[in-house]
Amino acid sequence: MIPFNEYLKLIQDENETIYSIFDDNVRDFQGDNPVNKKIKGSLEQGKYDLFCVLNNGVTIVASSLTPAGNRFTLRDYQVVNGCQTSHVLHDCRKLKGIEKVYVPIKIIVTNNDDIKTNITLATNSQTEVKTEQLEALSAFQRKLELYYSAEKSSISLYYERRSQQYNSNIGIKRTQIISIPIQIKSFASTFLSSPHFVSGYYGTIVKRFRGLIFADDHNLLPYFVSSLCYYRIEQFFRSGDLEPRYKKARFHIMMLVRLLVLGEKMEPFNSNKMDKFCENFKSKLLNDAEALELFKTAITIFDSSNVDKEKAQYKAESDTELLIQSFRAHNKSIQPTSNV
Repeated sequence: MIPFNEYLKLIQDENETIYSIFDDNVRDFQGDNPVNKKIKGSLEQGKYDLFCVLNNGVTIVASSLTPAGNRFTLRDYQVVNGCQTSHVLHDCRKLKGIEKVYVPIKIIVTNNDDIKTNITLATNSQTEVKTEQLEALSAFQRKLELYYSAEKSSISLYYERRSQQYNSNIGIKRTQIISIPIQIKSFASTFLSSPHFVSGYYGTIVKRFRGLIFADDHNLLPYFVSSLCYYRIEQFFRSGDLEPRYKKARFHIMMLVRLLVLGEKMEPFNSNKMDKFCENFKSKLLNDAEALELFKTAITIFDSSNVDKEKAQYKAESDTELLIQSFRAHNKSIQPTSNV
């Protein structure tokens, strides 16, 4: 148990700005949700002596700890459970009498990344943690987040590895944020030709594509390009350039767009050829006229297929097969012919 003022030293700098020490947490600060409102309400009512009893406390993982009497120096530390508590306490730091609060704290010292991940999973097991939030702990997810940040395109996208991590960023529109579920749906539809699988429950989708998505040796550009494809089709729906009645088939249309640009033969996702193909795909998606033409052509192929246009959703693999057949017919019709 440590006093409130000592805990503040762990989470804020000299300018009273909260540190970025929650990257290993499964989610970012969730704002004024019911749980956080309850914590804040008890503090505002002056129930300081009950805080350490009613709160589960904070778990910190550090790379090293140096004791000196009754003081400890932590190095390279992260709060792996207690992001919500920390932010609420920080917001309440000006309350009169807040110094009476004691924070329950657990400190674990390890350099083993697997142990760190297991600690995060274990300490978050008491609250509902979605599958995509646990997925956010992987090294691949971290690399993907950094890749999005470094990608220099005329359209900026932001990879939301942790739930609501961009909520406080005023300059970022919600439409620019790609969550883990959207990433999986976009990649599976665009590059795995599986749009019929992505409308189910998220947990089922994750299990179905395990080993096919987020593999350690995969190049990162195909993931960005599939998200760009999703961003573009949603943008054209919002602008009215594409009729809203096709929105229910947007993931199937994204697959058709990839077929139009790259064809049916897929290169390995860890190959230079795939990156080269994706650079070409990206350039077309970034060009307004080319991108719109691609989506309109994909819709023409969709219309010419034998897929039932009255369906509310397209969950059957047979629908995808019908669209691929329609693409082949379209491709054949535009191939040059010659008379001998």
